[in-house]
Amino acid sequence: MKNTQRFIITAIPFTWLIALFLIPFFIILKISLSDIAIAIPPYTPVLDEAFNWQNLKNFFAQLDFESYLY
Repeated sequence: MKNTQRFIITAIPFTWLIALFLIPFFIILKISLSDIAIAIPPYTPVLDEAFNWQNLKNFFAQLDFESYLY
């Protein structure tokens, strides 16, 4: 019982950390590594939302730092 309470007490802050910090951070990282486009939204997404290994391989193959060089 004591270990379960300790886990719940420590899981709550980590859940908030993931929800409020890490998820938005990865969204911004995804946008910053996307290609620039004249459209709405002003970028073309490189990473497809459907997670599988082929999409992940394609993402890393298309990864570039053009935005940072610009």
